Amino acid sequence: MSQFSENLRRIRFERHMTQEEFAQLLGTTKQNISRYESGAVSPKISSAQKIADKLGVSLSYLNGADAIPAQQAREELADDPDRKALLNLARYGSAQDVKQVAALIDALRATNPDFYDGDDPA
Repeated sequence: MSQFSENLRRIRFERHMTQEEFAQLLGTTKQNISRYESGAVSPKISSAQKIADKLGVSLSYLNGADAIPAQQAREELADDPDRKALLNLARYGSAQDVKQVAALIDALRATNPDFYDGDDPA
């Protein structure tokens, strides 16, 4: 099994999606997802790039080259209740998107001492 196959399958599992749901997200068929995940077929480079774009990861990450995937970046930030709310919005974003959301929260905290602290505002 290739790194592409393993990473594609792991991303689908992390997102709690069936092959059919994943195929719909990626604009392909369940059969193609099954073939990609098993390593029986590798997509053309143009198709692999479209898959990476739709997943919010780099093509090099799908092929096993990136050091920090988006999911790992999310996990590192998920313990902060302020960040968690915005991370839910960025669930399918890239690692860079997640880091930008965290920087926005940090900037809001620095300029507004009454910024939401994770407690129920009601």
